[in-house]
Amino acid sequence: MESAKYVSRVGALAVALGLGFAVSNSPALADSSDGGGASDSSKSESSNSESSKSASSESETSEKGDAGSGSGGGGAESDDDDGDAENSDEDDTAAEAADELAAEVAEELATEVPEELATEVPEDDNDDAHGAEDEFDAAVEESVELIEDNPAEVELAADGDRVAEAESVDEATVQQPEPVADAVHSAEPGLAAETSESESSARGLQTQPGTFVEVASSALGAAMAPLAAPSAPPAPTPSPALLGILGWIRREIEATYANYSISINGVQLVQNGTAVAISDGFGSIAIAYGENATATAQGWFTRAVVRGDDSTAEAIDGNFNRARVYGDDNAATASGTFSRAIIRGEENTAVADGFSTRSTIVGDLSIASTTGRHTTVSIDGDSNAATAAGVGASVRIVGDGSVADSTGGARALVIGDSNSATAQGEFFTRAVIIGDTNSATAAEGNFNRALIIGDLNLVGAAFGDDNRVVAFGDGNSALTRDGDHNTVVVRGNNNGSTETPPSLDGVVFAGNGDGNTVRVRGNNSEAKADGDRNYVRVDGVDSVGVAAAGAKVVIVGDDNLAGAEERSFSYIRGDDNVASAVDDATAVIIGSDNAAEAASRGLAFIIGTDDVAVAQGDGDGGRATTIVLGERNTGSSGLGADNLVLIVGDDNVGGSNLGGDHNRVFVFGHDNAGGIDPGDHNRVIIVGAGNAGSAGDGDHSTVYIRGDANSVTAGGESSSAAVIVGDDNTAEVAAEEARAVIRVYGNQNEATAAADGGGYATLQLIGELNEGTAAAAGGRAKVVIIGAGNDGLAIAEDSRSAASVVGEGNSATALATDGSRSSATLWGDSATLNVDAGVDSVSRGVMVGDDNTILVSADGGSRSVGRIIGDSSVVTVDAIDEALGIAEVVGSNSSASTEAYGGAFGRASVYGTSSAVATTNGDAVAVGRDNVATADEGAVARVFGNDNSASGYGVDNLVVVIGDGNVAGTGLGFTGNRIYVQGDGNTAEISDGDHNTVRVYGDNNLGTARGGDHNTALVYGRQSNAEAGCSFATTDGCDGNAATVRGSQSSAISGGSVGLGVGGDDNTATVRGDRSSATAANGDDNYASVRGDGSDAGTGDDVGSNNTMLTRGDNSSTRRLGPGDDNLAYVSGAESAAQVLGSSNIAVAIGTFSKAESGFDFEDPLNSPDSQYNLAIVVGGQSIASAGPGDGNTAIAVGYDLDAATGPGDGLTVVKLFVDE
Repeated sequence: MESAKYVSRVGALAVALGLGFAVSNSPALADSSDGGGASDSSKSESSNSESSKSASSESETSEKGDAGSGSGGGGAESDDDDGDAENSDEDDTAAEAADELAAEVAEELATEVPEELATEVPEDDNDDAHGAEDEFDAAVEESVELIEDNPAEVELAADGDRVAEAESVDEATVQQPEPVADAVHSAEPGLAAETSESESSARGLQTQPGTFVEVASSALGAAMAPLAAPSAPPAPTPSPALLGILGWIRREIEATYANYSISINGVQLVQNGTAVAISDGFGSIAIAYGENATATAQGWFTRAVVRGDDSTAEAIDGNFNRARVYGDDNAATASGTFSRAIIRGEENTAVADGFSTRSTIVGDLSIASTTGRHTTVSIDGDSNAATAAGVGASVRIVGDGSVADSTGGARALVIGDSNSATAQGEFFTRAVIIGDTNSATAAEGNFNRALIIGDLNLVGAAFGDDNRVVAFGDGNSALTRDGDHNTVVVRGNNNGSTETPPSLDGVVFAGNGDGNTVRVRGNNSEAKADGDRNYVRVDGVDSVGVAAAGAKVVIVGDDNLAGAEERSFSYIRGDDNVASAVDDATAVIIGSDNAAEAASRGLAFIIGTDDVAVAQGDGDGGRATTIVLGERNTGSSGLGADNLVLIVGDDNVGGSNLGGDHNRVFVFGHDNAGGIDPGDHNRVIIVGAGNAGSAGDGDHSTVYIRGDANSVTAGGESSSAAVIVGDDNTAEVAAEEARAVIRVYGNQNEATAAADGGGYATLQLIGELNEGTAAAAGGRAKVVIIGAGNDGLAIAEDSRSAASVVGEGNSATALATDGSRSSATLWGDSATLNVDAGVDSVSRGVMVGDDNTILVSADGGSRSVGRIIGDSSVVTVDAIDEALGIAEVVGSNSSASTEAYGGAFGRASVYGTSSAVATTNGDAVAVGRDNVATADEGAVARVFGNDNSASGYGVDNLVVVIGDGNVAGTGLGFTGNRIYVQGDGNTAEISDGDHNTVRVYGDNNLGTARGGDHNTALVYGRQSNAEAGCSFATTDGCDGNAATVRGSQSSAISGGSVGLGVGGDDNTATVRGDRSSATAANGDDNYASVRGDGSDAGTGDDVGSNNTMLTRGDNSSTRRLGPGDDNLAYVSGAESAAQVLGSSNIAVAIGTFSKAESGFDFEDPLNSPDSQYNLAIVVGGQSIASAGPGDGNTAIAVGYDLDAATGPGDGLTVVKLFVDE
């Protein structure tokens, strides 16, 4: 058909210009009823086709009418009426084919083109979209001009065939029509408008494909009508609008077929089957459609579009890159300059590289990355990971398993699911997460921010600059790190949590430096601010707040702990709180069960119950104040000058301690105790019942108490006074070189007044059942007691003493004569205390307890002291002729008695119950229960424990017992002996000798050193015994022997033998192990030693000297079997034995289960003759070496299971080395 070739030429021309796609180079395109060129879908939808034809017909008629009176319009219609039947049929067929083609293409466009346009230009890129439309229109106009000006130079291509420039101009050049030209050109503006309108409709009518089909059909019909008219010239002029429409329709038609690929400007244009499209330069576009689709466009106005399946799109290293992928297993790369990479669904990876990069992924298993300059990454959903690098970097993720990262110029925003976001730095850094299992870090520098709202948060904002961290809600941990203007705000739930997600060591923290602020409000909180200008506020439950150097801490809530340091301030309002402030400190608590402590210039202030407040003061700045208002409080104001402690409440304790001047303590309430320790101008005032008050060692201390059951202490370097009005009170007043005065008015009171350095001590007790003591050194002591059942004591040193008791049932006596000093102190009922001192002597009696008796006497320049603290005890002291006697009982049901004379020292002391100690010119002390100790004539006895007995008799004898149930003693008339016992159930004894030593450590052991001098017995273990010396009288001597046991159930004996009645000197027996024994006896210089368990070493029961028995191992033995000298038996190993008989014999067994015998026949040892100089050596296991009987025999066995025996004779030698031959 004639018009078909023009359609083919026009499509080819559009392809060559890059404006459209080649439809076909076959005439069959014009005649779509023959198949091939037209879409089957249009045939199946006949109703749409028919409506399209109708619309096209109407449009065609309208178009002809718009042409006006031009010759083309009228001529064509006239020829249609008058033409012959053949031409008319042919033209009708062309018109119908054009209509059908237009309907099919338009219908395809209604579905494909709007989607292509919508995906090609994202919603957030409207400016680029308008730019693309303008660019397309300009390209169309430029192409029309090019065709009109240079038709011969245009290269045609259809279905991959190119027309070479060498072909003739007649074949390649489009012919210009004559009569129809005007009509065509006059119709062009309308057609262009229709084309633009249809294209706009395609974009706007994505959900109304029917409308779009109608418009496209009308436009195509109008554009092709002149070519199909009966009067059409043989070579009509091509319309530029028609070129664009046909190219567009061709593209959409080919898009409906499987996989297609299109290139453009690297040419190729469509290629179908498992699509790959690659283009190269200038305005390159590469589109691949499906299956294993790959599209690559290289340079200039590059773009690459892939729509599905195993997709890849790259628009690669340079110029105005774009790459888009819309589905399946995508990867999109757009590299340098205006790059973008956009993916919409499934297993995505998108990378955009340089300059104005952007990567966008909308769904599924996404990864997106951009690098340098205006970088942006946006991901909407599924298992995301995003990275953006330098300059304008930004990351945005909205959902699912997110990870985000951004560096220079950073931002990162994540909204939802299992997030982690990091934004690095350079200026206004941020990382923001809203929701789910979050972690946010906005890292090392510049204006860091990190914000999280919700769920299991962990945030940072790291090492420097203007850091700020905010987390609202759920299991938060928050951190800003090392420096600059840090702020942390946390509001809610598990703050500073150490649970999942992983925490930052359970803290809400704000940096090691600069202007930190931390605020936490609510639930299981922790807060820290570390360095510089810190401020911490915690509002919630189970809170902890800590601030350091410039600190301030405020907590309002429950179970809180607050601290502050240096320029400190701590404030708590709530329950069960602890607050501490250091140095310039203030700590204030308003609440219950609180404790507050402040240091150097500190103030500690509490209003509440069960509180404790301590303010320390004076790091040379003075000032410490403690104020407690409440019940059962404790207040103290420590080291400084000008301290004040005020307590108003019940069951309080207040004091100003350990130094300082101008201190004051005021206590108002019940059961309070207030005191001031060393300091000047102190005052204590207590008004209430059950209070105790004390004033320290400073000058002019005064204590005043009004109430019952009070205790008062006042002391100073000048006058001190205490006044008590009430019952059951106790007062102590001391003054140095001044007056100490106590006045007590009431019943059952106790008072002590003491003056030193020539001062006066005065005590007045008025009431019943009172006790008092007055003491003066170089001054006067006076006690006055008025009442019933009272006790008094007066002591004077180089001066006068007086004790006055007026009452019933009491007894107190202090008597000093002839320059003597005496004192008597009595607290107790039914007690007797008599103190007597004469002729420059001093006597003192002190009794605290009931049913006690003390008798103290000193004369002739002697000193006597008797003391009882306890009940039902008796103490007697008698010292004469410049002697010193001390007897005391601290305990009950005990007695202590001493006699000292002739300048000697005697002491008897009991610290415990049911014990008795007695000495005569000796020193005995018993500490414990049911003990007995005696020491006479210069002996010393010490007992610590229960149910022990210790006795020492003689000069320079010492007995020390530590433990229970032990017995230790030295004999009469000997000197320099020492007994030390530590443990339970042991027995230690020294008798009949001088300078002996017994040491027993452990339980149920026996140690003795007897019958000689310089013997030593040592036991370390249990159920063992060490005996040194002789247990009988002998003229042979039994000196210098040593027996040592270190182990349990073992024995060491050195010295003489009871059986033979033979003594011995300088023998040594040592055991180190359990169930072993060593005996070195019946001679001199014998040595027996065991190291091991179940072993023995013995020199035997016969007489001999210089024998050595050494056993090293378990269950082994070394023995001398009969009389003899200078023998050696040595065993090293287990289950072995070495035995000698005679003199100068040697038996050595090294190994296990071996035996060495020297000087006898082991089968009949007792009938062997005396032998000497025999040598038997075994080295190995389960072997025997036997030398003798006889003289000078040698038997050596080296190896295992050997038997080397010389048998009887002299000078025999048997050596077996490893082989028993």
